[in-house]
Amino acid sequence: MTMNVQWERASNLVMRLPPVGPRPVAEFDEVVALLAEPTALFGPASDVCDGTCAGRSVSRNWSRIAEDLRAVLNRCNLRHSHAIQMLQVAAQVLAEHALKLCNCPPRVTMSPRGLSTPSVRYELQIDAPEAVARDVTESYLARLTAMDLQNEGVRISFNGNGEGGQRDKAVLERARRVVAALPPLAPRPQINCADLAAVLLEPSSLFGKPTTSKCISSEEGGMLDAETLAEVLYQITCTHNVVCSTIMELLQMAAALARERSLRIRDGRSFEIQITDFEDEELSLRHILCLDATSDVADNIDDELLWQLCELDTCRSGFEFSFSGERMQKDRQRSRDVMDDQDPMGEGARDASVLP
Repeated sequence: MTMNVQWERASNLVMRLPPVGPRPVAEFDEVVALLAEPTALFGPASDVCDGTCAGRSVSRNWSRIAEDLRAVLNRCNLRHSHAIQMLQVAAQVLAEHALKLCNCPPRVTMSPRGLSTPSVRYELQIDAPEAVARDVTESYLARLTAMDLQNEGVRISFNGNGEGGQRDKAVLERARRVVAALPPLAPRPQINCADLAAVLLEPSSLFGKPTTSKCISSEEGGMLDAETLAEVLYQITCTHNVVCSTIMELLQMAAALARERSLRIRDGRSFEIQITDFEDEELSLRHILCLDATSDVADNIDDELLWQLCELDTCRSGFEFSFSGERMQKDRQRSRDVMDDQDPMGEGARDASVLP
């Protein structure tokens, strides 16, 4: 691959990428316990607040809240690990401001039923004036954006006033056990769609120097320029509620697996981009990278990559990555037989040469 502007941009980005960090692992009812008893994560409540700072006691129906919350998480494609990381960021920001929660339960507000995109607002009361609570909320939102963890389905904020209520000691104990098992909050790569497009078009910047073996691909693939690819990626991130940092972490994990096996990509046009846009399905993109290896080796790495993605709770729809390899003679004959019988792309699937 020749040196060009896209390669330089992709290479500079790869050099500053943080390593892929671990993700929290928790069941849904454990997430609910943590939401119900935030002091397990945020630390002991303020001694100043006696739990009745709003002048009255309020109980929370967490069974009902859990039902609504599950619907929000499913509709917004929000993983348990993502929700916990949002809480970890909030606790981190509150600690940096040397503030504590009030000794009263959080306020949970669900969006009206029937909305196409439901949401939940989770408000924490802190022992501070309203003006300070607003500043802390703004700091939290800025940190959330910087870490590419924002999600419109769940909104967390701080209030200066709270409502008292009785605590469930069993829920508090379970929430504390969840927090004790949480990994540290890992840094996320700070990239945008144009950055991601550069890496996808110049994979050697991440996967390393290619071998001398040439990878022959169609000329049509070259018609997909960086600007067009960035626009497609933007549409995918919006449609599937997936962030660029998550896609980049997927690529980092794939590159790490290839390095562990001393495998390199082929020289030349070593990748293929397929964009699928069925009339009754959402836009999606598949990036296929050609390894200097057999197809069996490529398939094995794909299987391990999928397993790791599930382990880190980073499986997302809308973007698919896979390796390809050199097929043996019997595999090539089988592929030709399939092509004679059917169209392997399928109606509605488009490659880079026929982008709108």
